[in-house]
Amino acid sequence: MNKVLAEELKQRNIALKPTNTLEHRLTVKQLVSTETSAEEDAKRRDYFFQAGVDEWYNLIPQHTFRSAFVSLTPLEAQIIIQHWREFSDTADKEEVQIPIKLEPLVNRIDRAVAEIFGNEGIFVKLSTRSPKDSKTIFRNATEAFHRRLDENMEHVIQNNEVAGTSCVNARLVAFSEEMVKASIAHNGREAVLYLLDSWRVAEDLMYAYESEEFGDAEAKVYPISLVLRQWDSRVVPVSEFRGFVWNG
Repeated sequence: MNKVLAEELKQRNIALKPTNTLEHRLTVKQLVSTETSAEEDAKRRDYFFQAGVDEWYNLIPQHTFRSAFVSLTPLEAQIIIQHWREFSDTADKEEVQIPIKLEPLVNRIDRAVAEIFGNEGIFVKLSTRSPKDSKTIFRNATEAFHRRLDENMEHVIQNNEVAGTSCVNARLVAFSEEMVKASIAHNGREAVLYLLDSWRVAEDLMYAYESEEFGDAEAKVYPISLVLRQWDSRVVPVSEFRGFVWNG
């Protein structure tokens, strides 16, 4: 969260929990409990990866966003993981540098964008989860948010106060909107930058390729692909809904 919002919330005694901590990085790892059997752990890993976009997209292409799948080699996955381990502490302050060995991945994404999406923007993600926690995205959204307030602060507040919300909430809404817009990618370089400084991406790749990290050195590898999805500007925070189906 940017400093202006954080200070304002602090003055109002609104407590915020940090998300960039080990406690909040165990989302996937918790799927594999040391108290369960190896067989149960294997089922959970299967369940997690069977929910990937590549498992269901061809069943309902007419009902979802146009998508393209780009291969991700095990070596490229390891490079992304290693990059996170080495540079995650500085990525929020410095612009990410793409490792040379990831240039083929950049080129594959560029070809897919040119062939399928043209000048349209894309939303890039793994077949499992997206890099919506990318520090590059967060940094770009913060800059856009400050420009938005500098240029149109009165409009931002008034539009939300009409609906009965507070000034703080109006700014939170504006920041959320900028986070969504900052997630758009136009080429392979932007897409890979988002992947490199996302803990969600690094964690999913570890889960797929480094099973010993999760207590089972014999577990099978789960290849993950990149998914480029059509960008739809109508998907904004106010119109985004999420549903979960459990046990049918």
